[in-house]
Amino acid sequence: MNNYSRFYRLYTQHLRKYYEISQQDLAKSIGIPNSSLSKIEAGKQEMDEKTFKKVIFFFEKIDKDFRFSFDPNLVEEVESWIRKSVHAFVMMIYESISYKLKEIIEDSKYIHSLFYLKKGLIKSFFRTLLLNIF
Repeated sequence: MNNYSRFYRLYTQHLRKYYEISQQDLAKSIGIPNSSLSKIEAGKQEMDEKTFKKVIFFFEKIDKDFRFSFDPNLVEEVESWIRKSVHAFVMMIYESISYKLKEIIEDSKYIHSLFYLKKGLIKSFFRTLLLNIF
């Protein structure tokens, strides 16, 4: 089983800042002490899946358009494309897959999912190494 604790921490912090929710308000809404959320965001305490699901439920309540996908197949699919993209770069044939990677990066089903950090990795990779093709 994958340990997504780091993802939970970073994504929770991202959502909280994006929606301009204080640590205190979020902690109260998900039923944990403010000090615990502070430690989680600082990387001094791990967040479990149950707590993360409470975070997601909170943000889904405040934004009717926000829907997070827990589909592990998205992660597997994207990890496969990450491996393919690295291989393609090494082999200097990125043109043959760049259209699909761009499609994945722009597809809304990947925006709010376990793929969030991996999407950033792909975007950074191509922006840095392939001269802003996206």
